[in-house]
Amino acid sequence: AHDPEGLATLAAVLRSARARGAAVILTARDPRALALADHLVLLERGRARACGPVAKVITDLGAMAAEAKVRAARSHAGAA
Repeated sequence: AHDPEGLATLAAVLRSARARGAAVILTARDPRALALADHLVLLERGRARACGPVAKVITDLGAMAAEAKVRAARSHAGAA
């Protein structure tokens, strides 16, 4: 779903599936698809890096990124 029309069609299909009680696994590279999901599994090199409700995973990833920046800054300062 690289265009707004495609994303809208995908959203309609997912709503229909949800109404029938179906579980849907969707792989996507488009961050707009996050708005369609209840849960998110972020894969990195074939392994689950983060998993859970979308908002929690995004928050956790932000915290992990901030921690990585602090570690990198400390490492850089220690190397100087």
